[in-house]
Amino acid sequence: MNKVFALLILAASLTLGFFQEWAKVGVNYYLETADAIPGFFENPADKRAELMNAREVDAPFDYYYSHSKLHGLNGFTRSGIVALKWGLAAVLIVLNLILNYLILRFLLDDIAFVRRSLLWITVFAIGVIGIFLVGGKLVGAYEAGYNIARRALGFLHGPIPALFIWLASRLRGMNETRTT
Repeated sequence: MNKVFALLILAASLTLGFFQEWAKVGVNYYLETADAIPGFFENPADKRAELMNAREVDAPFDYYYSHSKLHGLNGFTRSGIVALKWGLAAVLIVLNLILNYLILRFLLDDIAFVRRSLLWITVFAIGVIGIFLVGGKLVGAYEAGYNIARRALGFLHGPIPALFIWLASRLRGMNETRTT
């Protein structure tokens, strides 16, 4: 693969990173703000927009509050927004896996190792997410479980798996050199 392709992969990864951060922060901010307003989801969309605008915080340097409001969510129920949030998370995992794969194709020759490693890292991270979500709910600590699960989800939402696999391949190569 050539350098232009590598730069395109990098540009796509950075663009996806900015989009996913904007979307995740925006949806979480919307849910947090809506939950703080009694009866918010019983209002029509135009009243919801008005209620959201009334809660606007003037904090130009606070990334969490300086986002544009996602008024497109005003027509959704709370459960619909939560489903949208999890659907978005799943789509972002797939897109990031594709970008991780392309990055690794550029860096490594052993495609079978790349595929196997990406599969196992993804399965492991999704398992951790499930364990903490379900476990947190079972023991009455859903919020704590969710916060840990979010970290594992964030691991899959970027190039970190590719970095881990690349490092593992380097260690693997060092080990093979010593044994031969």
